[in-house]
Amino acid sequence: SVADKENISKVYIAAKTGGTAYYETIILPNGVSIYGGYDEDFTEQNITTNKTRIQSTGNYTFSIKDVTAAAVVDGMYIDSPTMAGDEIITVKVENSSNAVRILNCYIGESSTVNEPTNSIGIKLSGSFIAINNNTIYANNAIDKSYAVYSTNASAPMLSSNTLIGRTAKAGWGVKNENGNITLNNNNIILAYNSIHAYGISSNDGDALIT
Repeated sequence: SVADKENISKVYIAAKTGGTAYYETIILPNGVSIYGGYDEDFTEQNITTNKTRIQSTGNYTFSIKDVTAAAVVDGMYIDSPTMAGDEIITVKVENSSNAVRILNCYIGESSTVNEPTNSIGIKLSGSFIAINNNTIYANNAIDKSYAVYSTNASAPMLSSNTLIGRTAKAGWGVKNENGNITLNNNNIILAYNSIHAYGISSNDGDALIT
């Protein structure tokens, strides 16, 4: 990647005028941190007034894959992809270590008008990252909607997040499957406007709530 070639470890992204989205798919390089919430002069980080929005036209917006060196994603508005299909994922995390942290982000806040069959705010597979102080939504979906779906021996730590599943036949705040998840002081965990709504469910794994 360019970050590897130029030995870049931190990337700062300003909000676009009017808070409109950058239409991009971001793939996080190993050991690179991304910070949003800056004004055009990069003199201030304020994620409330400077909304750095990213949205993809594909089936996921942000990918963290095979990241094992220290990396932070901070102060970003990562919106649900606009593409309809079997499954859309706002943030996809695969085979990444506890050196990775997602902080102070709004994930899936802007819901696409195209309803997929299944929708996931953050999907983790084989990952151990920390997810702290975020607001995480799933998109509306025809069948299933998850704010956080943790699977394939993942063991993430979630602290002080607000987790919201949107309208679907079945909606989850958190679903843990074949892994171990730790939930610490999360403010709200809920799923609403679904025929079947679950705050937390865990299959073939443990959910530790502190």
